[in-house]
Amino acid sequence: MVYGVYTVLLVVVNFSDRELLWGAGSSWTQPWRDESRWSAVPFGFFQPGDHGTVLTVKLIVLGVLGATMALGLCSRTSTIAVLCLSTGLVALGPTSSDTEDIVFRIVLVYLCLADTSQHLSVDRWLAARKGNDTSEIRGALIPRPLRVPLHNAAVELICGQLSIIYVMAGLAKLRGERWRDGSAIYYTLHLEQYSPWPELGHLVSGLVPIVILASWGAVLIQIGFPVLMLNARTRLFAVLAMISLHIGIAVMLGLSLFSLAMVGADFVFVRDASVQRLLSRLRR
Repeated sequence: MVYGVYTVLLVVVNFSDRELLWGAGSSWTQPWRDESRWSAVPFGFFQPGDHGTVLTVKLIVLGVLGATMALGLCSRTSTIAVLCLSTGLVALGPTSSDTEDIVFRIVLVYLCLADTSQHLSVDRWLAARKGNDTSEIRGALIPRPLRVPLHNAAVELICGQLSIIYVMAGLAKLRGERWRDGSAIYYTLHLEQYSPWPELGHLVSGLVPIVILASWGAVLIQIGFPVLMLNARTRLFAVLAMISLHIGIAVMLGLSLFSLAMVGADFVFVRDASVQRLLSRLRR
């Protein structure tokens, strides 16, 4: 669902600049695009020569597929389609992303193998309405004996990928003097290119104890993330902490799509039982 929303936002946010990013005005990226490996089938839906109506229609197609994925309609098919189309699109315009497309693309590969339609999806609603076994919607495009093993493998791979990302990010921060002395976030909030709300950034950066704790906390939680996942209580704390971190990045630094991609991946650590409890409370 979250990655479907991400896809829709990728199209909507950049729609007004589509010609500059991917169309006739993007020829300045041509040397880079000539070396791109993502222009062949099945990623070649978007081509360097697309512009005007052709580009607009193709972007609308991607947006519709993203909405379909977000709604959980033909979940696996729409996920595969979004993976192929979005990969080719970002390859045409490297400035249209903040490297969040790397996480987005990796997780999408795993989601193609996972069952993403068991909760809050049109697929599940339609199956239940027809009186069918909702577990049957797992089977789209995947042979029955492989459904559960591949789903479980996909979940484990996403968990492992996130753990690697967070640990490596934490270790990289630890090498920086600003992170070690607790001032990294202060200086980050004063970067002009990452200041959607300069006044708010200056206000927060003036809260020195909070800035120091946040800087150290980000490093410690990222490095300790895999260990925190081993216990239910610490797992909840770590997931909430990382989601809070990414919300802060979205608000304070303006990297909203990056944060959305990471938060969407973080949700893999939320158990089915937790989702069921939440839905039960909402129905009351």
